[in-house]
Amino acid sequence: KEMANEMTDAPPASESVRLMRREKELMLKRGELQTLLGEVDTALITTKSQIRARGWVEQEGGGWQVE
Repeated sequence: KEMANEMTDAPPASESVRLMRREKELMLKRGELQTLLGEVDTALITTKSQIRARGWVEQEGGGWQVE
């Protein structure tokens, strides 16, 4: 009888499957976002290098000034 009570306390298998699918979706989305963030970081570095090549100096608080 105790075994039967333990089984009724467990969440339905369909809910567990739904949660596992959700986890998989979130993991995929995280990977996509990490890839996008890497692309943005690379573009930002390239752009800042191009600005510096034109004689500008980046300020600590943000913004640029001419050398």
